[in-house]
Amino acid sequence: MRYEFHPEAEQELHEAASRYNAEVAELGLRFADEVERVIQLLLEHPELG
Repeated sequence: MRYEFHPEAEQELHEAASRYNAEVAELGLRFADEVERVIQLLLEHPELG
């Protein structure tokens, strides 16, 4: 199964990751990785959503 972000939501995700990176090194990357992990979990188990 595929997913895609609304363009504004994708921009917001990138902006949030950038802000987190500005505060703590690598935090934005960890945030983006966690978003991806949860999306994959929901794609595999849609009943959790």
